[in-house]
Amino acid sequence: MSETYEVVLDGHRLGTGLLMPTVEEVLLSSALMAYPTEWLMPPKDIERCLVINGQQRFIGDRKKRKKRMRNQDRLGKCNASSNASGGEQCREAQGMPHIALSDCFTYMQVNGGKDEGSGLPSTYDNCQKVGWSPYLLQCGGMTKTFPNNAFNKSQVPPDVLKQAYIEASRFKGIRFVRLPTDDFNLFCHASASAIARDQPIIFAWHVGADGSRLKNGYVQVGKGARDLGNHSNVFHSGKWVGGSEMVHPDDQNSWGPVEDEIYGPKGPAWGDGGFGLFTMEDAFRCAHIHPPYIMVSIGIDETDAAFR
Repeated sequence: MSETYEVVLDGHRLGTGLLMPTVEEVLLSSALMAYPTEWLMPPKDIERCLVINGQQRFIGDRKKRKKRMRNQDRLGKCNASSNASGGEQCREAQGMPHIALSDCFTYMQVNGGKDEGSGLPSTYDNCQKVGWSPYLLQCGGMTKTFPNNAFNKSQVPPDVLKQAYIEASRFKGIRFVRLPTDDFNLFCHASASAIARDQPIIFAWHVGADGSRLKNGYVQVGKGARDLGNHSNVFHSGKWVGGSEMVHPDDQNSWGPVEDEIYGPKGPAWGDGGFGLFTMEDAFRCAHIHPPYIMVSIGIDETDAAFR
């Protein structure tokens, strides 16, 4: 069953693309290790990580990452986009140089060759086993770019596709853990701990009629019978709020605005420069259908200059 959806933003038609999990994908999710309770941080430590010299860290995180905002345009590649952004941020948190990772390379391997979306578990499974291709590839002594508007392998030049598979082997080895979804307080505590550690969280939300605009800086999550989640994004940071929720996660979407066109075409501008805050209640609502997962670490690429 497809839960794909199309949003109109400033005259631009934008895709979502999250599919309901199959039986096989449910098994993949259940096989992921749950967030260990020993990883839970004391609330005071979380606050110290997210409020630095009286300033909320998520504001600086937005400035740091705005140049890497994606626009998936009308393609249903939201899962691949969120995982690629998360992979870039996971590398960044481990001190690796930034390398732009292709979402289309991943998308075309998990969509059955059609632009009809994909499931979250199949996407992260592919990231673990195959890896991401960089956008920029060396083919026969020339620098070529993996296309950001392709959903089928036949749309990619053969030399580019061949090199993409070679390079992707350098960008795998991601370790994922799943967020606990059977207890709201534990969900909040684990999410806040991961965000404090700068570990990206891949999650789903339901885009409804109001999903194209924020309300007071917060994402408007759809409600009702279709409240299953049809769009995947990445929580890249968060706002310390205290109380039982502790943190309001900050969403990095894939609907623009784009500064570097390697990440997609320029055009629409969603949210606060592509970002929008979530309450924990809204973040938790779709979690039982599409279990969120955390990118804990990524294998070190020994060819990176930082590790020579």
